[in-house]
Amino acid sequence: MKRWALWIVASLLALEFILAGASKFGAASGWTQMFVHWGYPAWFRLVVGALEVAGGAALLVPVTRRPAAGLLLIMMVGAVMTHLLHEEARRLIVPVVVGAGLLWVILARK
Repeated sequence: MKRWALWIVASLLALEFILAGASKFGAASGWTQMFVHWGYPAWFRLVVGALEVAGGAALLVPVTRRPAAGLLLIMMVGAVMTHLLHEEARRLIVPVVVGAGLLWVILARK
């Protein structure tokens, strides 16, 4: 049963990261303005998007699942810190919940 739960959680997280990462490549998406507002260079959204897409895909491969979850968890900590520093409490829910899912994937055993 735990194996199925791991696959389900990893698949849902993969879908979330692939879609979120892909959205950062669209010029009209608004991500450029958000990253600049947070104090990051505009091009940084592309780095984050690429890491999200790659990490999301890697969550679907058992051998790379845990390292990918670790990388993405670090990114979620960065997202939480960014939102805290800019007093955006309403934006904390998604990275905290997703981060908890990533932590579970890291700690889950077959």
